Amino acid sequence: MDGLVAMAATAEAIGLNDTVGRIKPGLVADLAAFAGDPADDIRHLDIASSVVQSGRLVKLKDQTLV
Repeated sequence: MDGLVAMAATAEAIGLNDTVGRIKPGLVADLAAFAGDPADDIRHLDIASSVVQSGRLVKLKDQTLV
């Protein structure tokens, strides 16, 4: 959650909070989900299990859709 707060604050600081910085319909975002917690082991960031790119689901549970 801290990462989301940091992104929102950064977007606001540079005047882009109406375009990026939050997960909200109409805003620009690329999202990735990981099977493990990187706080427990940084290697969990090696492979994303699901990816949303420019609003399109491109990978879901390790299955490439595009």
